[in-house]
Amino acid sequence: MLVKKKGWGMKRSSTILLGVLIVLILVLVISKQVEKSQVRKPVKGKKVEVDIARVDRISIIRPRGSFVFEKKAGGWYLAQPISFPAHQEFVTQLLNKVKELNIENLISDKKNKHNKFKVDSTGTQVFLMAAEDTLNSFVVGKPGSDYRHTYFRYLNSDEVLFVKGSIARFFNRNLREWRDKTIFNYAEDDIDSLKFHSREEGLLTLKFVDDNWKVQKGKEEFEAKSDVVERLLRTVADLKTNDFQDDTTQVALNYNNPDFILEVFLANGSEGRLTLFLNEGKKRYFARKSGNETLFVLYKGSANQFMKKLDDLKKKEEKKPQEESKESKE
Repeated sequence: MLVKKKGWGMKRSSTILLGVLIVLILVLVISKQVEKSQVRKPVKGKKVEVDIARVDRISIIRPRGSFVFEKKAGGWYLAQPISFPAHQEFVTQLLNKVKELNIENLISDKKNKHNKFKVDSTGTQVFLMAAEDTLNSFVVGKPGSDYRHTYFRYLNSDEVLFVKGSIARFFNRNLREWRDKTIFNYAEDDIDSLKFHSREEGLLTLKFVDDNWKVQKGKEEFEAKSDVVERLLRTVADLKTNDFQDDTTQVALNYNNPDFILEVFLANGSEGRLTLFLNEGKKRYFARKSGNETLFVLYKGSANQFMKKLDDLKKKEEKKPQEESKESKE
């Protein structure tokens, strides 16, 4: 009977893994060499020509969905596929990325190469406009093999270009990412008081009184934990949703019996109100802000940051020396 030597199986596995690793390295080296061989003409230092300051409309067309943004007095807004305030930072990042684009090489001027580099209809088409005038239009294709470059083509040209940077993510966000997730946007110092309505504890009020934050329940008043209040104010002042519930046909909200209500009162007399409804079994809440028809979705972890109870807010009373002495004797 043939007996295998001890460790033979381990050595064989190691040899196979080493072989696979060598093949992968060879494939990477060959792909990079092929990519380099495709470069026909260096054009380093050339920028994408567009006056970003004039852009007031952006159209993004891609296989998995299209978007149109319009600039208005209050900033950028989604116009398609829905009408909604846009994520200002992400739109600004997109425009800044266009301004920074640095074309390094001409790869090809053959139309039959467009699909290979995803600079045809399989890529992301971008139109930058001022009113009805198109200032510039291009296609963002697939990333280079080094993931530090991207294939790129002007829509009015057959030339496939190689631009510096992995830029696709700035243009390929989904609808949830493009939307403004802001629920509340206040300055922390402007918050004068908060009210918490819950089924378990009824009404709690957190208010700034005599240079200190106090929590009130009924006729009782307690000093609040300063560190908890600090985190709470920071959360409420810049409260954002986790997601949106656009299809409300199957959602039934009982406004006569919500799970929680948060009220925010500002020093200037204005206020905000957020009503929460637990979506059983899915560990999240539907939330609606007063004066806003948008149905927000907050995960339990996010909601728990401001759904406070008395024990969360109330500062523990310090024991008096006499009481401590009595306890030690016992």
